[in-house]
Amino acid sequence: MKKILLLSVIILGLSSFVYSQNKSSFGINGGLAIPTGKLADSQELGFQFGGIGRIVTSSPTVMVAIGASYTMLSGKKEDVTLYAGSSTFVGTIEYESFKPFNVFVGPQFGKEKGAYFLPAITGNFEKDWTRFGIDIGAGSLIPVGTGKNKVDLSVKFSLMNLIGKKEGEKSASVFRILAGLTF
Repeated sequence: MKKILLLSVIILGLSSFVYSQNKSSFGINGGLAIPTGKLADSQELGFQFGGIGRIVTSSPTVMVAIGASYTMLSGKKEDVTLYAGSSTFVGTIEYESFKPFNVFVGPQFGKEKGAYFLPAITGNFEKDWTRFGIDIGAGSLIPVGTGKNKVDLSVKFSLMNLIGKKEGEKSASVFRILAGLTF
């Protein structure tokens, strides 16, 4: 609940800052979160929702993107059979869910509409787990009507624990397919 409240505060803060900037925009998005790598061994498909602010710069093809998201992945349940000599043990392994809160910032290469590329650095927080990583994303901003509104279709790959990983810790990565609206 605290993460959702923090996300709401960040989104409101971003929206008020971004609206005060000329041609800057604010958007919300959501979509499918697919665990990859070792994280896929313990997690099911999930979903993500978040917000992104885009701040124009003096360059016509570079903006600064700042955002936050909340990802929800459910832990898998596995039936296991272990054999030890003449004994057989049958049981179930249940993995905990993984629900990281992410904050990111990076340059967005592309114009105010059309295709874009977004590499970003991230801070990822989940219960007692704090790690830093990278996001690599691409998408397209499709104008809707005659106003400033756009549909934002994107994909993003997140390597969540690149920095701060403990020795022997496996990679935590997620592939996201997102759709959103930009105002």
